[in-house]
Amino acid sequence: MIQYLDWDSSFFEKKIGKLTVDEDVDALDIESINEGNFDIVYIFSRKPICVEAALVDVKITFIKAVDIFAESINVVDFNPLKHSYEQLVNLAFVSGHESRFLKDPNFGIDHFKKLYKKWVDNAISDENTIIKVYEENKSIMGFAICSLKRDENKIGLIAVDAGFQGRGIGSLLVKSIENAIEPGELLYVATQESNTLACRFYENLGFAHYSKVNIYHYAKHSL
Repeated sequence: MIQYLDWDSSFFEKKIGKLTVDEDVDALDIESINEGNFDIVYIFSRKPICVEAALVDVKITFIKAVDIFAESINVVDFNPLKHSYEQLVNLAFVSGHESRFLKDPNFGIDHFKKLYKKWVDNAISDENTIIKVYEENKSIMGFAICSLKRDENKIGLIAVDAGFQGRGIGSLLVKSIENAIEPGELLYVATQESNTLACRFYENLGFAHYSKVNIYHYAKHSL
C-alpha cells in the first residue's frame, strides 16, 4: 500500500507517496501504483526490482560505535551570530551533489536547493541537532550536521569546500561529532553507493556497512 507523504506533498507542491517493497517481490505492477493518482511515488526496496521507474539512489548506511578524539581548534559549533549562514547553505548544496532530488528532473535544482536550505534551517532551530563547522580565516570551509538521539545519532549532511578537500577536514568534523556523543553509542551516516569517495571515507574512519536500499522514483506524468 502506498503511504501518502503529507510533508513532501506540501513542500514540493505535488502529490507524493512512498511504497516500501517486500524483499520477495521481483517486479511491480505500474497499474496498481497509478490507481492512487500520485504525481511521484518513492519506491524503497532492499533488492533491485523490475519496475518502470527511475533508479535515483542506492542508499548505503554505515554504523559505528563512537570513540573519543582530540579536538581541533578549527572545529567549533555553528554560531548564527558569528558565522555566515550563506556559506553554510552553499556547503549544504555541495553535500547534496549526488542527491536523488537533484538527479530527478521531476524536482530540479530549484526544489533541490529549497530542500537543502530547509534542512539547514531545521538543524539550526532544533535543540537536538548539532552543527559543527571548520573555520579558517573567519570563513566556513566545512560542516557536519548530526541529529542526537540515543543509539540513533545520525549525520545528516557533511561537506568540505572544494578548495580545502584532501586536508583531513572531513575527518576532523566527524571526530568532533563523535566527541559530542557518549562513548560506545551508535552513530549512523548514509550516502550513495555511487559516491565511492564518501563510502571509502567512512570505511577509513571505522564505519561498517549497516544496510543498503534501492530507491526508485515513479512519475506518472512528466512534471
